[in-house]
Amino acid sequence: MKVVPLWNGKAIARWLLSLLLMAAMICTAYAQQPLTARSVIASQDNLKQTVEVKNFRIGGTYDLANPKLWENGAEGGKTLESLGAAPARTSYIAVGTPRRDGKGEIINAILVNSYYSGDATTMYNNWYIGQAGNGFSGGAQQYGIYVDAGVVAGMTAITGNVSIGNVTGDVFGGGWRTYTPTLASITGAFTDAAKAGRYRVIDKTVQFQVTVNIITNGTAAGGVIVGLPVPSSLVSGTWFAVNGRASQISGKALAGSIQPTLNTVSMFNYDGSYPGVNGELLVISGTYEAA
Repeated sequence: MKVVPLWNGKAIARWLLSLLLMAAMICTAYAQQPLTARSVIASQDNLKQTVEVKNFRIGGTYDLANPKLWENGAEGGKTLESLGAAPARTSYIAVGTPRRDGKGEIINAILVNSYYSGDATTMYNNWYIGQAGNGFSGGAQQYGIYVDAGVVAGMTAITGNVSIGNVTGDVFGGGWRTYTPTLASITGAFTDAAKAGRYRVIDKTVQFQVTVNIITNGTAAGGVIVGLPVPSSLVSGTWFAVNGRASQISGKALAGSIQPTLNTVSMFNYDGSYPGVNGELLVISGTYEAA
């Protein structure tokens, strides 16, 4: 009687090959599964844009004195491509209304990237004004990013600029904005005077410009007291000089100083006399440290 084997060599080979292919497919599918969710804040996932960073080296040694050497990762590092994987990827959220130069390139972009403490949606949720996570960055006085008007009721962003600010309206990004300074005199009072101001804040350095048009001086005397846009430094002994010119009538130089903790500057003629008369225009500017 002839015995027919249930499995011959070819059948076994085909079976082993199919088993290996199935195992490879399972491993590949498993390897492609993310370890974490794509976005910590799922509702903001649609805001994220993902880009590939081809041939970026991971690992290696960074020469901090020569940043040019590690613009594509540290020397001695390995790229994912060299390991048979797809290129490295990163995600970001772009905010603001793009403004382009003559070449068509965007020149005012703010990109919210991932950071060691969270992905782009986490950073956006915590630091972009008007988001649920703003309490993390300081509560009612939090600092954050705003680019366009209307992000928060009552807040106006700087047209054509990208700025960092807080919900009280102070600008922390270098853009100039207007404010209406307070105005008073050391003694007496102005009958009629107009005033206008501009300022910007870079880190804790405040630059400001003020014009005071004394239409009718009235009983005002002693010195002209002008309000500052941002409270001055709280450091004892820190004084800042302020200069100006009485440009309409006397033509005299003006001088004043900002004292610690005060929100005003008192202005005098260069010789200490009172600068105000009917029709005078005082032009004042200075720089000081914010509190």
